Amino acid sequence: MAPYQLELVGLAARQGIKVLDVSAAASLGASILDWNHRDPFDRIIGATALMEDIKLVSADVAFDELNTLELWPGRLW
Repeated sequence: MAPYQLELVGLAARQGIKVLDVSAAASLGASILDWNHRDPFDRIIGATALMEDIKLVSADVAFDELNTLELWPGRLW
């Protein structure tokens, strides 16, 4: 098991980071997201950022393709 794996949520909370659950709404939103990217996990992450209206923190430039969507809050990093 990776170091800190079991402590990730607690570590994030102590640093003021809110870890979001994967919701059914985000999963469904990911399935209809107007984005050619096929990775289902990236689609759920992108849909969650849109639904929660939060900027996505990721080094993955694939998310930059979502900037054509009207409500896309953007990507940091």
